[in-house]
Amino acid sequence: MKLALCSSGNSLDSSLSSFNHGASWIIFYDTQSKIIEIIPISEPVSFDAIIQLFREKNIDLFISSDFEQDLKPLFDKMKVRMVVFKDIEKKNKEIIEMFQTK
Repeated sequence: MKLALCSSGNSLDSSLSSFNHGASWIIFYDTQSKIIEIIPISEPVSFDAIIQLFREKNIDLFISSDFEQDLKPLFDKMKVRMVVFKDIEKKNKEIIEMFQTK
């Protein structure tokens, strides 16, 4: 499974962040290959650019502490599932561990 996490920082020790308020980075993680890629988000955030990036990366699951409602139909069309964790104190590595393949 390929994950995309909104992050407040550029490491796995950073906290999960809201896509529309404060995410500075997107962390891509492949649960099979264990490959991690961390990409900065430029301001202002272009939804079209994010959607294109998710397509290129074949993202299965988008994880954030919140998201723009406008994104849901776009993600639905791409068959990308969305998960919201309201506990923004969670570290990215904790969330990734929840989705590890055994």
